[in-house]
Amino acid sequence: MSLVTVKTAIMNVLNAVPDVTAFSYEPKSFPSLPAVTVNFVSFEQTRHSFQTMGQPMKYDITYTFELRLYVSMGTDAKTATETMDSLIDKYLAEFRKDLGLAGTVRDADITRGELTAVTDVQSPYYLNTFTLQITEEV
Repeated sequence: MSLVTVKTAIMNVLNAVPDVTAFSYEPKSFPSLPAVTVNFVSFEQTRHSFQTMGQPMKYDITYTFELRLYVSMGTDAKTATETMDSLIDKYLAEFRKDLGLAGTVRDADITRGELTAVTDVQSPYYLNTFTLQITEEV
């Protein structure tokens, strides 16, 4: 699969959570929150140590993406925190339901998440960054 195909499959999962606008890039500003973005970070390619006679060499490619989930603090930080917690649970559940991204890849795992409160701006928000690792065999 291509990087574009993998990213499209990720967007399908992100769009499965209602009431969150998903972007396949990092916009300068958001028309509304909550919003989620997907950003390609890196890839690593490894060659299989075995090969079937007469067959081409196979490789595993592991793509790393950063997903960023934004939730406005508004005037009620408690409600915003509850919204963030709920959305984190929903995205984790969506990726667990579709580990192969509809057959696009072998594995798709959220391996890490980190919450940050951004308060030094005109419109404070919570930002949760997820690390998503995708593995495919080519």
